Amino acid sequence: MKNKLKDPELYKTIKNFLTSYLPIVKKKSPHTVSSYQDALNLYLRFITEEYHIRLRNVATTDFCQEKIVAFLEWLKKVRKNEATTINQRLSHIKGFCKYLKKNDVLSFVSYEEM
Repeated sequence: MKNKLKDPELYKTIKNFLTSYLPIVKKKSPHTVSSYQDALNLYLRFITEEYHIRLRNVATTDFCQEKIVAFLEWLKKVRKNEATTINQRLSHIKGFCKYLKKNDVLSFVSYEEM
C-alpha cells in the first residue's frame, strides 16, 4: 500500500515556491533558491527529529510560532549556528510562510502569531 501524505497541498506549495515563485516571479538567483531549499529541508528535518513526526505527516500547521521558535533554539544549541545563519534561516522560513498565507494555505492568524 502506498503511503499517503497528510497534507499534500503543503508539498505542492513547497515545490511551486522553489521552482516557480522564487526563480521566475521573484527573479531570485539559483544560489538564493538553494538557500531557501536548504532552510526548508532543515526545518522539515527538525520537525521529524524533534517532534517525531514522519515526513509524510508534516502539515502546514507545523509552520507555527512554537515550532519555529524551537527551530531557532535548535539551530543555536544543537547545530551551533551563528546568529547571522539563524537569522537567514528565519528569514527564509518567514518568506515561505508569507507565500503560504498569500496562497491561502496558512491562515492570517497563524502568520501574525509568528
